[in-house]
Amino acid sequence: MDCLVTIVITVLDYLIIIWDFVTYVILIPFTPLLKIYMDWIFSKKLNLKIGGDIAWDMQINNWRCYPIGMSRGFVGLAECWMKGWISINNMELLFTKSMGNRELIKFKYIEPSSSFLLYRVRPDFFKTFLDSSLLFSVSYYGRGASKMEDSQRHKMELTAEKLQIKAGIRVLDLGCGFGGLSRHLAKNFDIEVVGITNSSSMAAYAGNVCRELPVEIREIDWREICEKEETFDRIVGIEILFHIGSHNLEAFYKKLFNLLKPEGILVLQDFSVRKDSAHNLNFLQKFVFPGHYMYSLAQIFEISEKYFGLEEYLDMSRDMAIFFREALHLLRRNWDTISDKYDERVFQIYEIFFAAASVDEGMFSAGQMVFQKLRKSL
Repeated sequence: MDCLVTIVITVLDYLIIIWDFVTYVILIPFTPLLKIYMDWIFSKKLNLKIGGDIAWDMQINNWRCYPIGMSRGFVGLAECWMKGWISINNMELLFTKSMGNRELIKFKYIEPSSSFLLYRVRPDFFKTFLDSSLLFSVSYYGRGASKMEDSQRHKMELTAEKLQIKAGIRVLDLGCGFGGLSRHLAKNFDIEVVGITNSSSMAAYAGNVCRELPVEIREIDWREICEKEETFDRIVGIEILFHIGSHNLEAFYKKLFNLLKPEGILVLQDFSVRKDSAHNLNFLQKFVFPGHYMYSLAQIFEISEKYFGLEEYLDMSRDMAIFFREALHLLRRNWDTISDKYDERVFQIYEIFFAAASVDEGMFSAGQMVFQKLRKSL
């Protein structure tokens, strides 16, 4: 069944590509009219002037931006910016203005050939905008932290508290990345940790930083863990949900239910799309997090309640905005140290992503959820 769904989705994706191209070609002769219409839309909805000199204004340097923008929405305009066809005076302010008018943001399909996968970049890239733990996830500023290093440490401490860590237990770290959380838990508590990741470079790095600790790093997918062979007292997943795909949420929760021991605790920290926003944010899907799907909280809780009881929810939307603002600042400051190793588009893609995520009350939010395993699935 999963194979059939994947085939259908793939076919639909390519049909969307063809439709967008055909639409673009059809719109080209109407470019002068499109220019008038789009200039009016930007002025009316965003108080933004094309060619203006206000902080959030932008300049159109190539006429092709108009048919591309009309046929492919936000992603089309983002591609135009990366090609130098659009100049933006202040990206953060532009996103702040546009996120307040979500009907203008149309996240459409973008060709796979244009993608830069998250896992293709090396640790040196992440070091330009992350702290020493290399945790590429929203940190916690609710305990007075003013810098990313402290906020990430506070996030790991908070997560350990929610997991109710006890000596001798076994913890599964889903999507362990570079091993920062696995290392923290094993170093500060008398426990055993199993961390899993799909990335070879992340697995190698995590294995190295955790090599003297009771941590096992596996380069596998969450589906490959066999519940008949092993179970865990605690499971933690930091920003893992939106990687599992649009039709895998029930299978994911069922797998965790079977992997978790009776009365076990599950802690998930993740993004969720706001109710009035588009669910399929394809700029992130094709450029930064391939294959992602961002759920709403209603979707998450509708499935989770079959297997787990929600004990606590912590809104981290403010923390998300602060974290990505700091990440954006660090990326811009440190990019020159590695710019000779990467295509400039890698910088541009992450700059757009960080700027969009740093907007208060943007299109998506973040939160940490604490679940208790039910005695029996519903």
